[in-house]
Amino acid sequence: MYDMIKYLMGIKTKLTLKTINSFINESDIEFIELKETQDGISDTTYILRDKKDRKYICKLYENSRFDEVKEEVFILKKLYPHLKVTKPLWDIFNYGDKPLQFFSFIHGDSPTKITNKEIKEIGNFLGKFHSISKNLTSTKRPYTHKSLKDMLPKEFEDRYQLIKDIKLQNDGIIHGDLFPDNTKFIDQTLSGVFDFSDAGFGDFGFDLAVVANSWCFEDIDILLDSYNRYAPKKVYKKRLLEMMKFAALFYATQRYKSKVKDYREYLEKFDYLLDKSI
Repeated sequence: MYDMIKYLMGIKTKLTLKTINSFINESDIEFIELKETQDGISDTTYILRDKKDRKYICKLYENSRFDEVKEEVFILKKLYPHLKVTKPLWDIFNYGDKPLQFFSFIHGDSPTKITNKEIKEIGNFLGKFHSISKNLTSTKRPYTHKSLKDMLPKEFEDRYQLIKDIKLQNDGIIHGDLFPDNTKFIDQTLSGVFDFSDAGFGDFGFDLAVVANSWCFEDIDILLDSYNRYAPKKVYKKRLLEMMKFAALFYATQRYKSKVKDYREYLEKFDYLLDKSI
């Protein structure tokens, strides 16, 4: 299993500096260093440094269509002037039949021991994001009952029956994957959010529930208060706890199917929420 995870999270398509430089037609930009990343689950991602010591991200999409990447770029361009998100650079390029996109580099580190200040920061970000994204739409709806049922294994069907009546709203664009490793902080201050590959139209409560489950599962009050300061509509604790069940089963199922990460953590969280009669 370890070898499979290492493979899936590594570089899938080898690119050289010469190849990457061939896409850029700007006299003051020449990449001189290329560093492989091990963070991406499904795509190939490199960190680049140019001759002026500026850093960039180069992402080769291994499974996404061009129209899907175009939609991600559109969303980020709408957000970038107002929020700390990665900025798309230049056009979407073709590498064979795969889309390739450059992004600005976000300095800082992803949090490991999460503090209350970081929870407030991400809550504020999400509230502001939803205030903007409520006016945006998308053809992608990746976080629905249908998408969950389509990948649901038989082992989880009894659990799904317990949440099948949870109503999901079409509020606007959601990130959907806002785990700590898709953020960076400097001195507990948010420096940026990235990886909007799976963003799509959905329920703002799902977005908030993903954060609650992964950032502050045992104490969601700080997150809820900071989110509601900027959110386009308030989310109340009862609703968030309900959505946390749906999000927990969704990610337990996704991890079970992909075998990239251990699914048991989120299945245990789902069962805990049920046991507490939440």
